[in-house]
Amino acid sequence: MGLKFGTLEWGLKLKELVNSKKEFKKLGKDLTTTFSLGMAACPEKGFPQGQAFFIKVKKGQVQDIELVSEKDPAGKKAEYVLNGPYENWVAVSNGALDPIEAITDKKFQVVSGDMRRLVKYIKHVNLMIATMKEIDTQF
Repeated sequence: MGLKFGTLEWGLKLKELVNSKKEFKKLGKDLTTTFSLGMAACPEKGFPQGQAFFIKVKKGQVQDIELVSEKDPAGKKAEYVLNGPYENWVAVSNGALDPIEAITDKKFQVVSGDMRRLVKYIKHVNLMIATMKEIDTQF
């Protein structure tokens, strides 16, 4: 049985896997930033309130992942904030939805962040997305 998608355990497994990849660090060696990846409430999947992964990246390595409430992010201010529904995050994590297309098609709301800068690190982002597919996940 896999890890439940959207849980802290799932996020920590993602951190472990991406940090084990030398290519991830190499591709993002100049990337130091924070992300908030928000997921709207989805009670039927066990998420009665919205939540977000707050992710710190330093020189291409994931330094920390925290799970915070979407409505009360405990003072967390991320450089890049993306919000979207559960089903879109599932589609991105299993490879059915390209993250850039999802942003372009407004399947995610970009709340803050310079997307032009982030596009510079698209290979880094794509490797993180590909790594999500390696997690034995229960949706």
